[in-house]
Amino acid sequence: MAALLVVVCVGVHYEALKVAYRMVANVSWSHRVRVAIGVVIAFLAHSTEALLFALGWYLLVHLGVTELSIGHPTPVDLIYFSFSTYTSLGYGDIVPLADGRLLAGVESLIGLVLIAWTASFTYLEMRDNWMRDD
Repeated sequence: MAALLVVVCVGVHYEALKVAYRMVANVSWSHRVRVAIGVVIAFLAHSTEALLFALGWYLLVHLGVTELSIGHPTPVDLIYFSFSTYTSLGYGDIVPLADGRLLAGVESLIGLVLIAWTASFTYLEMRDNWMRDD
């Protein structure tokens, strides 16, 4: 499950940043709006990726493959847990048990990598557009 989610998330992120780059390069709006569009697209990509992990958690928990410390998590619990894990925030109120610990580690690592990728993309777009007159 972890490998599948990593591959899918990297693909989603690549395509999202590709779309963001094309939109930023081809839209004739102000440079500030173009950069903002890129940031919004990146945010949507990260949200999609965290939701994909939440779906993975849902399947694993409901198939009895792993457990979380809260017993029977609701979909909202799984989304919350996935977002806090993906961002490495990790409040600690929901904790993965048994084999789920590996998936949580993988989710945190891919979240870190993809957030860094977005930061690099945003930096390059800002560098190219920051000082331009609107």
